[in-house]
Amino acid sequence: MKNPKDVRIPLVEDPLMYVKGYKKRMYSFPSSSRIYESLCRFSYLNFHKVLPKGDEETISELEENLKFTNLDIRAEEVVACSYFVLFASLAMVIPLILFLYYVTSNILVVSLFVIPFLLSYLIMEYPKTLANNERMKALGYAPEIISYLVIPLKRSPNLEEAVKFASEHSKGKIAEDLRNLQWKVISGKYRNIGDGLIELGLKWGKYVEGFKNAIYLIRASQLEKSEGSRRAMLDKAVDTILSSILRKFITFSDSLVKPIMILFNFGILLPLIVISILPVMTFVGEEIITLQSLSGFMILIILLIFAYTSYILKKRPPSFPPIDIPDDHPGLDPGKISFLGTKLPLNIFTLVVVGFTALPGILYLLKYKSPLVEALGTYPLLLAIALGIFIYFRYSVIEKKKIRDEIAEMEKEAMDAFYQIGNRLEMNVSPEEALKHVSETMKKSKISKIFKDALKNINERNMTLEQAFFDEHYGSLRNVYSDRIRNLTEIFVRNVEKGSKVAAEALLTAVNYMLDIQKVEDEVKRKTSNIVSTMKLT
Repeated sequence: MKNPKDVRIPLVEDPLMYVKGYKKRMYSFPSSSRIYESLCRFSYLNFHKVLPKGDEETISELEENLKFTNLDIRAEEVVACSYFVLFASLAMVIPLILFLYYVTSNILVVSLFVIPFLLSYLIMEYPKTLANNERMKALGYAPEIISYLVIPLKRSPNLEEAVKFASEHSKGKIAEDLRNLQWKVISGKYRNIGDGLIELGLKWGKYVEGFKNAIYLIRASQLEKSEGSRRAMLDKAVDTILSSILRKFITFSDSLVKPIMILFNFGILLPLIVISILPVMTFVGEEIITLQSLSGFMILIILLIFAYTSYILKKRPPSFPPIDIPDDHPGLDPGKISFLGTKLPLNIFTLVVVGFTALPGILYLLKYKSPLVEALGTYPLLLAIALGIFIYFRYSVIEKKKIRDEIAEMEKEAMDAFYQIGNRLEMNVSPEEALKHVSETMKKSKISKIFKDALKNINERNMTLEQAFFDEHYGSLRNVYSDRIRNLTEIFVRNVEKGSKVAAEALLTAVNYMLDIQKVEDEVKRKTSNIVSTMKLT
């Protein structure tokens, strides 16, 4: 008979689909996660009776991380997998060490003994790493979510409408929790949405203190009778989350001075010292350092630097997420490289360059007699490997980075454009006239084309304002992959139906908050630029 704990209950249909305006969003985890789940289940089902059990603290921490990542496994299965991998790899590594030592008589082969313990540690840490990455991504959207909560509240103190607006316009786990919150209020788990919002603030406030305080201020603003005090408290909520993130980054950048010195000494100075004494050793006829031991030493240095850098980056506070560029973006041609005006497959191009560069080194290994080949030795092989890695990784992302930079520039233009539109709407100008005015005053900018295309859709295709921007086939935003621009446009379109004054207030409020977020983003980049450049060098 099966243990009740081994029985898996299938996930029910997503209840959030019944919340109006909800669109199901799936979290995609790498395929390695599916392999990880299968290995954990296999280890637990077949060996859990003979393997050690984890302590309560470890199980509790794993359960929290697993719940956050939505991995379909239990904490007990992760512990079982960790011990299974440890014992199974020990059973393979110990005979291998004995064999290699018998053949080579090199004591360094004993270092292979750390591999089973390293693998076991990585198995246990994987859920935590995955959860931390998801938390960092989610908290990167925290300032935007607070802003989207405040924007509708500035107009009307309706918390339900604010939560709905924020959940529809934001991404990440916090936005998913906001959608969950609406369902829990409907199902009666919370008496009102305010109680659920406080719980949400406590949950995420563990990682960013400013988020919790901002939620408290939003909730407290509901109790203010004075309109001026209520609005001031909402403004303070946005300032609180932004200043909290900036303070954390300043503290983090200040704390990196000592780690950077350690990385510099071990990553640059120590290898240079070792390499510089090699000619001296050769001159005096001593062979203290062999090629094998030098290679092992360099590999060890690289691994230690990687481990230490990863440890430092784990302490990094939440930052603003980069602009997401999908692989099907019209401006991308995945897997291709432009060479002499011709698009070539990146894989084939990289292999050709690597093969051509490595040819002298291959000829040297084949004992080909040539002064040039003998002079170059095996250096072309090392150069080919480095060149291949550089070409493949650089040119697989360079187009995406170019598009991301263009969108970032367009977002800055959009702030100015929508600010002008808001001012025009305040003067009771029609939305079409406001768009025409801005497209003419900013005709040299890329954002003006979006407004011109929207006006063309309205005048020539008889489209509504919403269709002019968001139509699937002809909308002027159909190829614009900026959530910030799309959200500002949606605020403009939605509120115009309620009147020019309402639209102007909502749009100006949104633009001001987005500008504040952008200022903090720029300040964070400025504060960390020196540290990042030093780490790149190291």
